[in-house]
Amino acid sequence: MIGEKIVSPRLVNLQSLAFDDFCDFVAQGSTVTAADVSAVMKQLEKNIPFILSLNTKVNVSPEGLVFRPSVKGSITQSQLAAKLSARRQAYLDAGDTESAEKINVNRPLESADLSVNDLQACIVIDLPKRWDTRFKQQVEFKRVTKGANMMSDSENGDDTTYTLSVSTANPAMGTVDTSVNKSYAPGTLVTVKATPASGYAFDQWSDGNTSATRTLTMNGNLNLVASFKTNTSSGSGSDEEGGGGLGA
Repeated sequence: MIGEKIVSPRLVNLQSLAFDDFCDFVAQGSTVTAADVSAVMKQLEKNIPFILSLNTKVNVSPEGLVFRPSVKGSITQSQLAAKLSARRQAYLDAGDTESAEKINVNRPLESADLSVNDLQACIVIDLPKRWDTRFKQQVEFKRVTKGANMMSDSENGDDTTYTLSVSTANPAMGTVDTSVNKSYAPGTLVTVKATPASGYAFDQWSDGNTSATRTLTMNGNLNLVASFKTNTSSGSGSDEEGGGGLGA
């Protein structure tokens, strides 16, 4: 925290690390060797499908760090109909009319209709409750092979997005463009604008910025409120202009 402004960190100069180098780094300062770390990591990777099939969570630290399996996926009624139609056609092409006639293309969806190609498996990390709540978050490790019918990450809702909300503190004094109130991908540039009503002037945004029109970089959720003030710079002063009284 710097004053009243929230600083959002971001990764810069991301470096790649070879698997063997990673194992060597993790083994430093411990009684195990890099070979031990490598063996454990390979076993974990090898057994992730088994852990997922058990649907169990694993406590990986005394403080409560937890790895748990998670599976996401969806299918629409039209996607199911297309699948069943293709299956029915395959039976017909193979001359198996009896099996083809058993397939109801227009039946309702069932959970069993999801196939491996429709699913995305991942390991979710739950941070310990005793950790500072300001840093509490949920992250995922993924090693995913998408099937032909697999939806994109954005369709599955897996992409990180940040929400922008702008409003006015005093609607009678001015308005804001609320069309920008939606979710954005990290790093997106968004221009916000506050427009004062007649007789008023823009004062500032709730974060202290005094530019009525400004461009934001979406690196976190933002909630900005525009405030306005009476326009004191437009006084008429015309009553005295050129003024002399009428002589008798």
